[in-house]
Amino acid sequence: MNHNNCWSSGLGRWRGTPVRMHMLLFLFIAVIFSVQWYYLGQQNDLLGTALVTTLVLLTSVVLHEMAHAYTLNSLGGQVSNIVLTPWGGNSNFELPDQPRDRLIVYLAGPVMSGLIFALGTLVLWQANPVTSTTDLINPFYPISFKTGSDWVISILKITTWVNFQIMVVNLLPCYPFDGQPILRSVLTWVSPDIPAVRKESTLMVFGHAIGLTMIGFAWFLKSEMNGMVIPPSVLFLLAGIAIIFAARYSYEKELATIDEDWDDFDDLNYESIYGDSAFFDLPESEESPYSQWLIEKQMEREHLEYEREQHEEGLVDEVLKKLHRKGITSLSPEERELLDRVSERIRRRRQQGV
Repeated sequence: MNHNNCWSSGLGRWRGTPVRMHMLLFLFIAVIFSVQWYYLGQQNDLLGTALVTTLVLLTSVVLHEMAHAYTLNSLGGQVSNIVLTPWGGNSNFELPDQPRDRLIVYLAGPVMSGLIFALGTLVLWQANPVTSTTDLINPFYPISFKTGSDWVISILKITTWVNFQIMVVNLLPCYPFDGQPILRSVLTWVSPDIPAVRKESTLMVFGHAIGLTMIGFAWFLKSEMNGMVIPPSVLFLLAGIAIIFAARYSYEKELATIDEDWDDFDDLNYESIYGDSAFFDLPESEESPYSQWLIEKQMEREHLEYEREQHEEGLVDEVLKKLHRKGITSLSPEERELLDRVSERIRRRRQQGV
């Protein structure tokens, strides 16, 4: 089941590609209006600021995802569907095989947001409506929409501000942002032989580190409240906790995907996560908590796999009896897959001398 579809609403097909809007984007739009109410109070431009910010966000998110999709199609991949989220997208791609191509695909979105930010900043500096780039990058101070002769400059400021936030957030090397698959592609490109377990463990370490860093920022900013949309300490605390849990979720999800692939699973060398050939060094001491945790996870997976193999080999006896009595046409597709799977496993064991 695709979890994106469970938490998103369809927007139709754009040039044959299904496009959906994630629930979080709906909630984020509601937050935008709430923020404007808090920040602008009863000023006349409250509704206009919220509407313009929402439209700019939606447009920027679409451009961000279109950059991914265009780059993907150019490199021989395919877009299964596009899911729009507040930070860009959480789309399903059939990616190219080469890590370098995957890196380019995932970089395309942040690069698009960065180009829009850079172009907007350049135009604004030429027009001289800002005295500092801090006005365009501070995530805690939204930019209000002004009617009259300054409406174009206001839209440009909001566009520049929104795209900077999208770019920065997506460069964080943690789930669910573009930075995580970017880092995964870099690891695979630099060290093609890195085991999947160690690679995903490295990504989880990065995610936990970023989450803990944000929680640390929450402590240092706990007294900063005046003039802010919300206390920044609350924002950093919630973001840090969410990223820590998301890092663990991504780790489990990626390894579950690997485990479902029989060839990849059987070829994994779990002992190599402690080897010198791996790209990123993790604690080597068997007494370290992290090493103990990795060992326990490895033993748990091996035990579950052993039990599954024993269960399937027990089922094979019944299938073979049915085959002997009624012939091969009596077997269901599932029973045939079971026979093929167990036969292939036995063949590999014989080749390995087990």
